[in-house]
Amino acid sequence: MPLRIGISPGRRNDAFAAGRWTRAPVAAGWGCCSNDVQTGWSRNLGFLTSSSGLADPEDSAYLLMALDASANVKALQPVKSLEGKEKVTTLHFYVQETLKGDHPSAIEVAGPKDNSSNQTLPFGTVLVIDDPLTEGSDPNSKVVGRAQGLAVSAGQQQLLFVLAVDLGFTSGEFNGSSLSVLSRNPVLETERELAVVGGLGKFRMARGFAKLRTYYSNVTLGVNIIEYTVTVFHYESVV
Repeated sequence: MPLRIGISPGRRNDAFAAGRWTRAPVAAGWGCCSNDVQTGWSRNLGFLTSSSGLADPEDSAYLLMALDASANVKALQPVKSLEGKEKVTTLHFYVQETLKGDHPSAIEVAGPKDNSSNQTLPFGTVLVIDDPLTEGSDPNSKVVGRAQGLAVSAGQQQLLFVLAVDLGFTSGEFNGSSLSVLSRNPVLETERELAVVGGLGKFRMARGFAKLRTYYSNVTLGVNIIEYTVTVFHYESVV
């Protein structure tokens, strides 16, 4: 009856030292060993066998572990890097933000328990935003995308928000692509700069900055129009 050989490492058989072990070809497939045929655990490899045709389980285990380690190393190697040349793109648009009215584009979803400062948007306030991006400063100009994400009031001494926003474009050359912004925004300053930390679509691997300028602001109406000039380095195609 054929004897099934496992691959658990064990003590080397003394027959190997005595020279009674020889190399024999291994047939393809999973199977067992007998006196006249040996089926192994891999294709086109050699295992150490005795004159009786049985494989040395310890050597089989070592060989399989070595092959497995080699396969893992190859799997870690990148097939390709980047395709195409890095390019620089500059975008110009306006963010139309409305905090009040029947259809606000930014709403407060959380705030501090105690607002002793009586500020409109005190430290700890969280806003969810879905602001339209327009070609021009006029709120009725063509919509080219949306600014969607979170704004957290993070300044105790000044009105400052930390933005985590996706600038998704819905028309033109970059339709379906987006840029990711993660940065502090001191909103009372007329001009400020935000970090662009990533992108999708034609903005894959994007990195750069956005210069912001307050074009119009009305606290009573809850309306803000912010001019954006964004400069990014990016690749259009990566593997």
